[in-house]
Amino acid sequence: MAVAVAALALAPSAHAAPRATFVKDILPGKRDGVYTNVASGSVGRTLFFGALNARYRTELWKSDGTSAGTRLVKDIAPGGMTELGGRLLFGTFGTLWASDGTARGTRIVKTIYPPAGVFCCGSFAKLGGEAFFTAGGAGPTGAELWRTDGTGAGTRLVKDIYPGSEGSWPAEITTLGDKLLFRATDAERGYELWRSDGTAAGTRIVKDIWPGQGGSTPFSLTKVDGRLLFTASDPTHGWGLWRSDGTAAGTELIAPCDCLSFASVGRTFLFENWDSSHGSELWTSDGTENGTHLVKDIYPGRGSSRPSSLTNIDGTTLFSAYDPIHGRELWRSDGTQAGTAIVTDIRPGVADSSPKRFETLGGRLLFSARGEAGRRRLWWSDGTASGTQLVEGMHPRAPLPIADVAGKLYFSAADRKHGRELWKVVP
Repeated sequence: MAVAVAALALAPSAHAAPRATFVKDILPGKRDGVYTNVASGSVGRTLFFGALNARYRTELWKSDGTSAGTRLVKDIAPGGMTELGGRLLFGTFGTLWASDGTARGTRIVKTIYPPAGVFCCGSFAKLGGEAFFTAGGAGPTGAELWRTDGTGAGTRLVKDIYPGSEGSWPAEITTLGDKLLFRATDAERGYELWRSDGTAAGTRIVKDIWPGQGGSTPFSLTKVDGRLLFTASDPTHGWGLWRSDGTAAGTELIAPCDCLSFASVGRTFLFENWDSSHGSELWTSDGTENGTHLVKDIYPGRGSSRPSSLTNIDGTTLFSAYDPIHGRELWRSDGTQAGTAIVTDIRPGVADSSPKRFETLGGRLLFSARGEAGRRRLWWSDGTASGTQLVEGMHPRAPLPIADVAGKLYFSAADRKHGRELWKVVP
């Protein structure tokens, strides 16, 4: 391990440090204007997001990254957002809206179900020039899959998967080629993997992984190398890493594991897995039994390093892991034992820097971590020790990513003068 760490420390950084810049004090003073679970979306180079007014009601705002260009669009509480045809689509309670970024141009597309208070809209995905989303809630069909071309007439229910008011609650809708894959439930099977081509006839279950009403509960649906990776459970193996091409025959278990995060390295996958000899450690798989094995026992013996937040940066996986010498720090791996090592001990000694909230920007990793003083700040890394640094400029507290728009990472954070407000990082 010492040799690998030394090599990383000597590797030069390929990038200049990015800079954090305060954008706007939306709710002046130390009150929070941009809260932590803010809804966001983008159209072109413009960020759209939810912010609070003096009455602590949510409103739709937009920003071009400047204080003057950050302003209120309309006093309306936005939910999930997506771009379609150069306009912003978003939901608010039971209604689908569209906006061109002006108050006059922010209008109702369709009221999904009256009265207001019915859920709309979440888990947007695009296919064939249309947007697909979940809506319904307490309506007569419950929460189901809908589609829209951005017009009222072109907004309609795709299929009532769970007939009646219960709702199938489609989630993590992901575009894969000419189809959508998502998690949904019905009365006979519980939560399983479903697919849709946008028609009622073409909306059906992919595979009943846990037969009967048990439900395999697929989650962390991620598109990798032309297929879908996800975690699910079956009665034989328990939790495991699965992949699917959208067909029953092409939906198969890669490896049993308690995988909360995973990343691709070429045509192989890195993931967290537990066994009785090593605890919870970093594993790799090429989709075969012989090609599935431990990468490295980071916390030797039965201790667990619990690798998490696995993120691919230019073919190298960066992640958070624990060992008894350094605590929880930033690590990297190329999928081999020799190529798996700590990047740098951000908070020296056994104290944890606890890297989390990983985001990518310009071939680098942006993340939140605790430095020597124990305060959580914004850091960046290119996967080398010399290239892992505090983001320049002011150091806001507890940064939380919002969106990456046109090469700028927007986030909410607080400092000594302001509550939680809008910030940006530019490479």
